[in-house]
Amino acid sequence: MVSSKKRIAICRYRGVFDKREDGLMSYSGGEAYVVDLVDNMQLSGFKQEIAKTIDSTVDGMLVKYFLPRNNKILITVLKEKDFARMVNIYKDCEHMEVFIMKEAPPAKTLAEKQPPR
Repeated sequence: MVSSKKRIAICRYRGVFDKREDGLMSYSGGEAYVVDLVDNMQLSGFKQEIAKTIDSTVDGMLVKYFLPRNNKILITVLKEKDFARMVNIYKDCEHMEVFIMKEAPPAKTLAEKQPPR
């Protein structure tokens, strides 16, 4: 749930993550969009707003973010409790940055990759 303070999410989409030798990650390229975080917003509504903004669907959409001052660990938002936690972590900020990705299909096992004999 979002508090009554006006806040926005800067949604980064279609870029790439780069990891430095020291483990810090940076995001480059892609596009950035702003989505308002409104009172009582939940993850499903947040994803719907993002989908409308980027002209996409919520199918396979992943929302990820970095903890403040920690660009080594990318946190994935999967359920309402995760979304509430993310919003709470950034409760004193006017904006937060989130990364929007499409879920990758499951990786094939080695047996599935090899042609039949």
